[in-house]
Amino acid sequence: MGKRILGIAIIVPIGVGLVLAGGWIFTLGAAFILAIAAWEYWHMFNESKYSPNKYYLLGAAVFCTIARYVFSGVYFEPVFILLFIYAVINGLIRFEHDDINSIATFGFEIAGLIFIAYFGSYLVSLRFLPDGKMWVLLAIPAIGCGDIGAFLIGSMFGKHKMSPKVSPQKTIEGYFGGILFTVLYALLFSLIFTFGSANITIGRSVLLGLILGIVSPLGDLLESLFKRSFNKKDAGKLIPGHGGILDRIDTWLLGGATAYYIISMFWI
Repeated sequence: MGKRILGIAIIVPIGVGLVLAGGWIFTLGAAFILAIAAWEYWHMFNESKYSPNKYYLLGAAVFCTIARYVFSGVYFEPVFILLFIYAVINGLIRFEHDDINSIATFGFEIAGLIFIAYFGSYLVSLRFLPDGKMWVLLAIPAIGCGDIGAFLIGSMFGKHKMSPKVSPQKTIEGYFGGILFTVLYALLFSLIFTFGSANITIGRSVLLGLILGIVSPLGDLLESLFKRSFNKKDAGKLIPGHGGILDRIDTWLLGGATAYYIISMFWI
């Protein structure tokens, strides 16, 4: 727990500073973070028979993030399609060079493209919604509090394994504890910080927290599936008590995209 607290003390000031800065500072900061996550994802395959293209994964993370900001999401799809086409061509070339694992490698590249670059870039879209600064400070820390709640409740009361082969330490009790902590943060945030913001109400905050608490752990389980498949405990060692960047943001990736669509489709 001491290492986790130290990790949070490192993450929070950087994250809040980027969110408050907005503009290109936030966008480039998000691109840098996602590029590190993409590198950690690639690194998980180092000792395997698969060889996803490192530069493709890093470039996709950066291009998707910047495209979200430059085109305001309007012309993002062509960028994503071009990245997909490049992966297809690369897969064909590998197969022509007698790489018998080319289709599996292609699949891992597309998984990285979608999970890290595509979903991760929604953090930029979320930031530049009306009241986006507040929405990000509501949604992303709520997900982080859910991670803490799952760890605490699971450690103290966890008895029923949630997915023992994929993530042996996760329990059903911890899962519901995570949902509780996510909702509590969203409630407290709406009571303290959102006065004067017509879009962010107590009811919407609590509902968003509930949905994020339910959905976001799937990102963690997906990353755990990759790690267990390649006998990795953590994706990296950059953050004390948390592992790598990808270990820290795996719940944010799916959660950020979910938050964006809920907010943009129903509340703005």
